[in-house]
Amino acid sequence: IRRGEAPAGAIAPHSISLTGIFQLDVDDDIWQDVGLDGNDMAPPAWIADENMRAAIKFQLEVDQCNEERARIMQEHCVLQEWMMAEWDALQEARTRAEENEDLCFHFDLRARLLSGLVVHWQSRVHPIPCAWPLPDSWGPTLNDLAEAANMYYQPSCLDGTAAVYDSENDWESDEERENDELIDELEEAALAGAYTDLDSDSYDI
Repeated sequence: IRRGEAPAGAIAPHSISLTGIFQLDVDDDIWQDVGLDGNDMAPPAWIADENMRAAIKFQLEVDQCNEERARIMQEHCVLQEWMMAEWDALQEARTRAEENEDLCFHFDLRARLLSGLVVHWQSRVHPIPCAWPLPDSWGPTLNDLAEAANMYYQPSCLDGTAAVYDSENDWESDEERENDELIDELEEAALAGAYTDLDSDSYDI
């Protein structure tokens, strides 16, 4: 082009800087094929028009937001369907174990836990529409949800977060906690004694 020997209307390729040549990005000039095939009378808009380049980025961002929205809607449906199936299975097991008071007690605890989860989850996913039609109920009745709300949302919680019910901590008494601490201390003492014996044996050698 400098010597005037290029064809009429020829376009010079973009200049490539040697700085960072081995640290390429997806939009570096080395990937542009402007002027290399001899047929380009003018660079395409996606290369030369800054507004078009910006519009392409914005459209990609919109597409990503729509894809994420579709995934969140599906997750909402899957979460509700799982809870409905879990609740139905729990109620079926509760019905079959009516004569066993111990099992019924554990099933009732599980029902309280699930009801609390429904209260907590519904408050989070309520603004998200479902990807496919689902009933309004997640399984627990309105009375179950009301009792769970009274239990999980304490007046002292100013931010409205739910207190997670931990059945293991409820079943563990103070005596059991003291026994666990005593066992841990005995194990540490035994481990320290083993290392002491090992050191004394090495000195004897």
